[in-house]
Amino acid sequence: MNTQTAPQKNKHFLKMLLGVVITLSISACTTAPTPADVDTCTQAGYFRSSTIVGGYYRCVWSTSYNRWIMSRYACPAGQEFNEQKQKCE
Repeated sequence: MNTQTAPQKNKHFLKMLLGVVITLSISACTTAPTPADVDTCTQAGYFRSSTIVGGYYRCVWSTSYNRWIMSRYACPAGQEFNEQKQKCE
């Protein structure tokens, strides 16, 4: 025999609906960046960041770790890194 009343069923439904809304909101905030949004190292050198305004990074191959090591830097305010000149302008 079902002992739930209509108000109890509605309360349960609203709690479930709220849970779905919260889950969707959280997943929208925690999605991983797409590969185009991530700076990656494939060769040694200094490169302009595609993710940080005024930022650049250096890639160095580490023989100890057998992988690329990335170090991030920032140009002074209002400047961008020029890859051709290898400096902030």
